[in-house]
Amino acid sequence: MYLKSIRMHGFKSFADKIEVDLDKKVTGIVGPNGSGKSNIVDAIRWVLGEQSIKSLRGDDSMTDVIFSGSASRNASGVASVTLTFDNSDNYLPLSFNEVSIKRRVYKDGTNEYYLNNEKCRLKDITDLLIDSGMAKESLNIISQGQVDSIVMSKPIERRTMLEEAAGVLKYKKRKEEALRKLDRTHANMARVNDVINELETQLEPLKEQKEKLEVYEKIKEELEELEVSLITSDITNINFKYNDMKKSLETINAELLDIMTNSTTNSAKIEEFKVKINKLDIELTNKQKELLDITALAEKTNSQKNIILERQKYNASDPKLHDNLVLLNEKKLKIENEIASIKLDLVSLSKDLEEINKEYSNIS
Repeated sequence: MYLKSIRMHGFKSFADKIEVDLDKKVTGIVGPNGSGKSNIVDAIRWVLGEQSIKSLRGDDSMTDVIFSGSASRNASGVASVTLTFDNSDNYLPLSFNEVSIKRRVYKDGTNEYYLNNEKCRLKDITDLLIDSGMAKESLNIISQGQVDSIVMSKPIERRTMLEEAAGVLKYKKRKEEALRKLDRTHANMARVNDVINELETQLEPLKEQKEKLEVYEKIKEELEELEVSLITSDITNINFKYNDMKKSLETINAELLDIMTNSTTNSAKIEEFKVKINKLDIELTNKQKELLDITALAEKTNSQKNIILERQKYNASDPKLHDNLVLLNEKKLKIENEIASIKLDLVSLSKDLEEINKEYSNIS
């Protein structure tokens, strides 16, 4: 396995896209001061997961690795570096002949990692490289000033470097990570035990609540059955009442139809009776008027008769007076006959009017 190429864009002094091909014949990169040799080493360390900006000769944050611009160029908004490794010998535990690792950082400080152009986590890259000896802490990359620090380092620091060079450091780190996981597991177990103890104190009340809930559910089910039965009974009774009321309504409608038919007939009869009553009233009025006239005539005739009778007392032999008396008697007799006839007509008309009024009252 070896590093085949380095592609950089917007990283430190590499504002444009640049690709450095490294075949097996390349053993080093040389150039004058300030040409970017150290920036290539920093790019490799950065892609391998370096998190210390001081180790990358930065000042403040990881965004310091983004090209900050110059007098003739604008600053970049993103920095990206891709390392491509030849993995034809399957040195890395991946079934690819080439493995590419890419890291990208934005102006807002967001970091992205890619493995064979698939987005991944930093931990995935660290786990992949930890067994290869190419981790960011390995001694494969020795920066400026690191030789002095190695010579002047303390024994414990030298031991760390020797462990790293011997490949023991990765197991030590795995042990530390396992111990951290074990501590977290113990802490989680303690929390679980606390939760169990808390739940045990709540178990008895919950048991009582469960029993009450079971009783409640049973009573609720019985109540629902009773409500259904009651509703069914109410529906049946309402249905019976509805049918009875429907029959009663049909009977009432039939009676109302008969009444309306009879009312039409009775109205015609009433109008007929009104005509008859008016006619009888007119006849009765005429007869009464005729009776009054005849009664007045009878009184006048009777008065003349009395006068003649008084005169007869003094002159009984007067033939003219006798004739007048006879004539008056005949006239009186005729008037009395007419009065009797009119009275009979009045009685008959009164009876007819009374019967018509009775029928009219019955119809009304």
